[in-house]
Amino acid sequence: MRNLIPQQDGGDNGSPNSKHKRTALVVDDCSDIRLLLTRQLLALGYNVLSAADGAEARELARAADGNGIDLLITDRSMPRLTGDELVRWFRQEKPETQIIIMSTHGDGLPDHAAFLQKPFTLTSLHDALSEISQCADFLKQTAS
Repeated sequence: MRNLIPQQDGGDNGSPNSKHKRTALVVDDCSDIRLLLTRQLLALGYNVLSAADGAEARELARAADGNGIDLLITDRSMPRLTGDELVRWFRQEKPETQIIIMSTHGDGLPDHAAFLQKPFTLTSLHDALSEISQCADFLKQTAS
């Protein structure tokens, strides 16, 4: 389990509407993928938590309750607790969390989650981040 927090002045993720630095939780049983995603998200100004499986991720999310998890990026196929099970838990316990699911196949995806096809490029990662951001903006506008 790693908790990586960038040392930067200011404290937002670069978004003009941000009042606090956003926190992302990266979940994958492959350490290389976790490291790549962590580096990219840190460069984008996120605080990053990472976990090797869904069960560890759920515990991190519970422990971070006061700070919240703004973004979950999870693999679908993992030991102990699958990505789909983790997404169901987040939808029930933390419905405001934006979610990106990674997998080699995109069939049967949960609603309101972006999909990142493995293997992925940095461009496709940024596209998925953009997709969930646009979805969140749309939901805020329709709720007003």
